Amino acid sequence: MRGLGDLIGQAPVMDALREQIRQIIERTSSSRRLPPILLQGETGTGKNLVARVIHRAGPRGDGPFVDVNCAAIPAGLLEAELFGFERGAFTDARQPKAGLFQSAQGGTILLDEVALHTDAFQAKLLNIIGERRVRRLGSTRSEPVDAPSSLQQTKMFWRRFMPVDSARISITVSPS
Repeated sequence: MRGLGDLIGQAPVMDALREQIRQIIERTSSSRRLPPILLQGETGTGKNLVARVIHRAGPRGDGPFVDVNCAAIPAGLLEAELFGFERGAFTDARQPKAGLFQSAQGGTILLDEVALHTDAFQAKLLNIIGERRVRRLGSTRSEPVDAPSSLQQTKMFWRRFMPVDSARISITVSPS
């Protein structure tokens, strides 16, 4: 399976990780759509690498991979960045702009450190992931989005929001 070779190491934990990824990919091979995936692990354990491997090995490996560090984007701008906006949605919105979900169309979007934001924002985000539709700020209509999500977190994640059909991968490899 392409991409799995990027996970180097022969430890049993690495073999188990590769097998878990293989099972997720095989389970979705006919649908061309990965389920939402929650990656958990301490800083430095390779969550981002695992997300990229899953993307490359999956049915949309040739599509875009959009990596979003939600902790680096101020809360007031995050919705505009992820969902996009229409002209006039706020003071400086002079022309419409597609969001990062639209940029990931046909590929995968990786959302890192979402749990640092409010429960209300997390609920909005998970609604988009579940419904596969996004509404730009200032718009009255929703647009379909075709970008499975990988979500990664270092701490306890989305206390009560994770979708039922999601896959969960815990990365317990110690940082080197």
